[in-house]
Amino acid sequence: GDLIGSGTDFTPAFSFSAFRVQKVLRESAREKILFLHGKVTGDSGDGKDAVVILEKTPLQVDRISDLLSKKSELKLQICNDIYSTYTLYPPPELSEIKTTIVYPATDKHIQKYQSQAVYLVQETGEDYRNITLPFLQSQSFSIQWVYNILEKKAEADRIVYENS
Repeated sequence: GDLIGSGTDFTPAFSFSAFRVQKVLRESAREKILFLHGKVTGDSGDGKDAVVILEKTPLQVDRISDLLSKKSELKLQICNDIYSTYTLYPPPELSEIKTTIVYPATDKHIQKYQSQAVYLVQETGEDYRNITLPFLQSQSFSIQWVYNILEKKAEADRIVYENS
């Protein structure tokens, strides 16, 4: 069947046309990132859960001349003396959004990306061994993705350095 990924043979295909947003799990305007929980419907999806992470990519200095070309459109928002604020609409090739898809997603994945309160806790080494470590081990995710990279089943083209 159809596959996504880089040289993979195990990830089911994903289509936004079959994705229905259920909930915004978390958002950050400062980090320009959005975490969505949704269901994949249709013949192949069968209502399976998915997590979609949308993240604006940083501006690239080496593409600035393309960004500030006549391919981009400016719309004036406010003008006050010498100061003006515009909205810039760049060409599609400069409007990238990094998209990470976890599909099918488990309840653990959904919970992982939800907004959560953060606490600072002081603990002794004994507290860590007796309380924290057992909890972390019980909550662990599969690390199959690491083995997929090491065995070159996925992302082999992204390996920068490998020693023999």
